[in-house]
Amino acid sequence: MVKDYWVYQKRQSDTVQWALYIVKEFTKYKPEMVILDFTVYSEDIPTPTNSKSFVGLHYDTARGYTDAITAEMSEYTGITNEDYEQIEIAITRILQD
Repeated sequence: MVKDYWVYQKRQSDTVQWALYIVKEFTKYKPEMVILDFTVYSEDIPTPTNSKSFVGLHYDTARGYTDAITAEMSEYTGITNEDYEQIEIAITRILQD
């Protein structure tokens, strides 16, 4: 099965905002089979679409996904503790959905 989600930065910032598009690929009742693909959108990403995509991520915890996503995002935009917590909560909800 496949589900998709958008996560928009809640924190207002004087710098450029970010957004995440996350696709969850999974087999029902098999959490070990969950794979997330994500695309980061930010005007600071120097591509024609102002985005960068990553596919096939699999971690055992929401924190693993959050660490991977924020590590990639930090190359292009500042990630605060508030942003990190927002992303971790979103990933937790996505994994439980």
